[in-house]
Amino acid sequence: MLPAAVEEISKKAPSDRESPPEKGPEAQGKGNSSSRSEGPSLEQLKEEIEALRAELKEERARSERYLTQIKYLQSDYESLKRRQAKEIEAAIAFGNEKLVKDLLSVLDELEMAVKAGKQGMGQGRNDLILEGVEMTLKRLYETLSREGLAKIEAIGRTFDPHLHEAAEGVFTKDYPEGTIIEEIRGGFTFKG
Repeated sequence: MLPAAVEEISKKAPSDRESPPEKGPEAQGKGNSSSRSEGPSLEQLKEEIEALRAELKEERARSERYLTQIKYLQSDYESLKRRQAKEIEAAIAFGNEKLVKDLLSVLDELEMAVKAGKQGMGQGRNDLILEGVEMTLKRLYETLSREGLAKIEAIGRTFDPHLHEAAEGVFTKDYPEGTIIEEIRGGFTFKG
């Protein structure tokens, strides 16, 4: 029976026989025709790679432009900060200079009042000195008021721990509890 089986195998056509798989680079390019038409060709892949390279080059150039713009903006911002700091410093100096000039006239008036007081000692000129000091005090309050200083009215008002400092508490039937009846030293608010 064996010879009949050998004869049967030899009668088969070569296309019916299974060939061993090919090895090497030639085998990779070969295959059935349906698998070749499904995937992109080598030329298509090369074109796609070149397109991606060009796109990458454009994106890198755009990135460099953005980075340069950011550096310029950062430099401009730093310059602006320095300029604003100088302007603020100059405004403060100018404001202080103006205040000092206003206070110099008050200082002059106080010096004149002291000089007049020394000259009029024992001559009954105390009323003139008092009047001069009161005028000077009024000018000083006006000058400070223009700069944003405001006196806190306390006498007769209810004690507010956010505005007032209590020196001592006195209980009396003449005033309701918590009423300020005497001011030892005046308080002020500045710009608000």
